[in-house]
Amino acid sequence: MKSEQRGASYRRLYSYVAAVIFAFLLLLIYALIQLVNIQEEVRDDIGGGMLWATTQAQHEGLRLKAEVLLVQTGDDRVSGDDVFNRYEIFLSRLTLLLTGPQKRYLTDLGELDELLRVVSRFETALPWDDGRMLDVVELKRLHAALIPIVGQLQVLSNRVLLAEREHEGTRRDDHARALFKVIAAVLGILISSAYFSWYLLRDVHRAQRPD
Repeated sequence: MKSEQRGASYRRLYSYVAAVIFAFLLLLIYALIQLVNIQEEVRDDIGGGMLWATTQAQHEGLRLKAEVLLVQTGDDRVSGDDVFNRYEIFLSRLTLLLTGPQKRYLTDLGELDELLRVVSRFETALPWDDGRMLDVVELKRLHAALIPIVGQLQVLSNRVLLAEREHEGTRRDDHARALFKVIAAVLGILISSAYFSWYLLRDVHRAQRPD
C-alpha cells in the first residue's frame, strides 16, 4: 500500500516538475529566438551606413558650395572642371540617399518627400550635364540652389543621428530583457530539477530507514 502511494506521489511530482521544466524550456527557446533576432537586426542594420551617407552628401554639398565661391572670386586653385567634378560627386551622393535601403529608411523616417522636393529644385535650378564652363550668373544660381539642399541635408543628418540613438537605446533594452528571460529560464530549470532530485533522495532515505 505504501509502495503504491509512493509511486502515485512520484508520478504526480514528476508531472508537476516536468510541466514546470517544459514551461521554462519554452521561455528559454523564446528568449533565445529573441536574441537571435536582435543579432540579425544588428547585423542588417543600415542606420550607421545611413548616417555616413547623409553626412557625406552634406560634406560634398559644402565642398561644392565652397568651390563655387572660389571660382566666383577668380581663385586659380579651383578650375571649372574641378567644380563640375565636385558637382557630379555631389549628385552621386544624393543618388545613394534616394535608392535602395537608404530610400526605405528615409520613408520610414518621414523625410523622403522633403528631400525629394529640395533635390528636384536643385536639379532644375541649373541643369549641368555637359561640363561646360559656367558664367557668373550660372555660378550665382548654382550657389543659391545649394543653400536649401545643404541645409536640408544638415537637418536630415541630425534626424538620422537622433533616430539611431533612440533605436540603439531600444535595442539595448530589448537585449537586456531577452538576456533576463534566458537567465530566468535556466535558473528555473535548474531549481526545478534540483527540487525533484532532492525530493527523490529524501524519499530514498526515508525508505531505507527501519520502520
